Amino acid sequence: MFGLQLNNILPVQNYVSEMELDVDTSILALLALRQILNLTEDYMEGLQTKMKRLKVSADNYEQSSEEANDKE
Repeated sequence: MFGLQLNNILPVQNYVSEMELDVDTSILALLALRQILNLTEDYMEGLQTKMKRLKVSADNYEQSSEEANDKE
């Protein structure tokens, strides 16, 4: 449905009208929060990896252009 993977659907309940917390329901919110944090961590690690690759390729470009200038 809508192209979402089942592990990306996080069940959460609105607690506005709750007087007492139900342990079985509260655990769903905590599990959803844990999954959100795991997905965020994975995204940030991927972003860091991408930034490192860009820096390495930029450094390599600078080195090759400096070598070409030295040859002239």
